Amino acid sequence: MNRVHLILLLVTLGCSKTTEISPFDDRPTSTIPEFATSTFRSDVSELIAQNRYIAAVNYIKTADPSVLADYDKVGFLAVGEDLIVLPGVYPGHDYVRDRDWFIPGTSDSVENDAWQNTATEFAARYNRHRIGK
Repeated sequence: MNRVHLILLLVTLGCSKTTEISPFDDRPTSTIPEFATSTFRSDVSELIAQNRYIAAVNYIKTADPSVLADYDKVGFLAVGEDLIVLPGVYPGHDYVRDRDWFIPGTSDSVENDAWQNTATEFAARYNRHRIGK
């Protein structure tokens, strides 16, 4: 391939418009599910599995942790940090795998700051409600 062809190829590729959206770009926002206690965990899990962290942040902000805690009736929400913790009630209560739900997308190697912070704050409010505080 001579230089002219290579330059034309590069210019063409550089100028082509793509509609591919980054997995961290959550457009269109209309695809965020409406909060429902019965589907909360599966909705969050699906958004995180798709790497739609901003959509998950927006979704969890529509949820009421007290309503969800009353619906769940048992257990806490856990997040990953240096270890798995129960925000709002740790120390004092430890994570029990069969009782508590580990919020996906949270970990000690933070995947998305906004998601980590929002999930931790939501879990703290949920967990404090669970113990009556």
